[in-house]
Amino acid sequence: MNIYQAKVVYAKIGHGTTTENYFVKAHNLTESEVLIKEEIQKRVANDTPIEVKTITKKKFEGVIHTPAGQDTDVRFYIVKVEEEDEKETLHKYTYLVSASSLGEAYETAYEEIPCERTLSIVETDILDFLENNNE
Repeated sequence: MNIYQAKVVYAKIGHGTTTENYFVKAHNLTESEVLIKEEIQKRVANDTPIEVKTITKKKFEGVIHTPAGQDTDVRFYIVKVEEEDEKETLHKYTYLVSASSLGEAYETAYEEIPCERTLSIVETDILDFLENNNE
């Protein structure tokens, strides 16, 4: 499975045109576009046209979802780390972490990601992580 970032544009009643970003876990670009359109259509009025502006493949070493309560606002963070191999060569890796705050993202990264050094933790503008639950 691959992870794609999709930029979606649609008209929101009373708000004009809205642009939102999502992560989509899918086998390929076509499947990711179908999945994003299906999921967004469930959240908007039936006759609202949805346009997927861009879809780009993302490369993450791993995805870590921190357990969240039903009323918890989940955010997505890009965590970049540096790790040294047995030959003492440094390698950089990128992880996706979902957490309710920057502090929780840091704690999760510290506990779950084996690394020599955390280079950065950056909050994204991603609204949701979508995946096909039928598989």
